[in-house]
Amino acid sequence: MNAFRAIGIWMILAICVASSTGCAPGLVGTWHGSMTIPKYPTRKLTIVVDAELKGTITVTASGQTVTAPLCKLKIEERAFSFSVDLANPVSCNAMREPIVFRGVLGHNVLTGETTLREKTNAIWRAFRQAPKD
Repeated sequence: MNAFRAIGIWMILAICVASSTGCAPGLVGTWHGSMTIPKYPTRKLTIVVDAELKGTITVTASGQTVTAPLCKLKIEERAFSFSVDLANPVSCNAMREPIVFRGVLGHNVLTGETTLREKTNAIWRAFRQAPKD
């Protein structure tokens, strides 16, 4: 009986820990990674998403940095997408040449591809920044 009771207590603790940390990770947070476009230097990425699911992406390549708002952010379970215009990063209403980022949310990692003019042109990956104490 004591063995069954100990197993039950451990199962309850495991469920409590899983529910308090969240079984499905969210998109909210700061993500750092890179984007690879064939024949071009690798670009650094920083994606920031707040609790209202609004955010920005910062892309650095060859010493130039551009920050643009995340537009048309959609999330469906672990799949998500958003659009940005790095050539005209003023606002979502002013997008002229949107790049669509499509991805999958894993445990503290985002992976995906980008589409420009209806053609896949890059792959990317970003890792969640650990919370600051």
